[in-house]
Amino acid sequence: MVDVAEKEFKIPMKKVQYQTIEAMKSNFSHIGLAKLCGWFGISRQAYYQNNWEGISTTLEEDLVIQR
Repeated sequence: MVDVAEKEFKIPMKKVQYQTIEAMKSNFSHIGLAKLCGWFGISRQAYYQNNWEGISTTLEEDLVIQR
């Protein structure tokens, strides 16, 4: 089913998982990050690495634009 959604909507499910965790983290602050990540089968480390990659990419894009 996930494969069909990825092909049909051209959205990688991995990206959707991290976006969902981020939204749930802000809406349900009483639920720990470890539990939210566990529900999606992602470690906390993977969650933070994904966020760091996004920050790194944004910084690189900003530097390119400034030049």
